[in-house]
Amino acid sequence: MHGISRKAWRFAGEMRAIATNYSSVSLPDGFHEAAAKRQERMAGFKNKPPAKIDPVIEALLNHP
Repeated sequence: MHGISRKAWRFAGEMRAIATNYSSVSLPDGFHEAAAKRQERMAGFKNKPPAKIDPVIEALLNHP
């Protein structure tokens, strides 16, 4: 994740769209909802140089 830290936030919407589509046909949507949340937690790295792994892990684990 740290190699794409500044771009990861962009994929949250796509993950949510997939989750919605899965849910609409009675398929489990949990994986894609979780992926969207993970990507949203990376938003703090937007437009910044690629982050080191420690700040990325901290952002993923210590999100409000």
